[in-house]
Amino acid sequence: MDSDGPDFNGPEYVRERDHSRLTRQHERIRELMRDGSWRTLVEIATATGDPAASISAQLRHLRKARFGGWTVEKRHRGEPRAGLYEYRLSAPETVPVLCQTDTSHADGAEHADSENKASARIPDASDMAVSD
Repeated sequence: MDSDGPDFNGPEYVRERDHSRLTRQHERIRELMRDGSWRTLVEIATATGDPAASISAQLRHLRKARFGGWTVEKRHRGEPRAGLYEYRLSAPETVPVLCQTDTSHADGAEHADSENKASARIPDASDMAVSD
């Protein structure tokens, strides 16, 4: 990740062409959803002006660690057979790491260790991809 945010992915993604546009889209959706309200893709699209398919992709990105590891909940709205879903965003849960490992090794080199972070995300069911 560089100073202008993490890269997106996909077979058609070209950083020079797409990064700025997708970053702005991602930020609009995240800022709207930060209030914890339940919204359908159409409601998010109406508020942001972004297409529903792009919103769905951005909700999946929000779950990824490089985009903040947010919790994205999904539930049926109305009659389940109608297939209408709504989504809610909540901040990622973190817990302090209680013990840290010694990263010095016999070769004298320091090695990166994921336990040496100040906090670690608790994985939950929301780590699975959003399906529409």
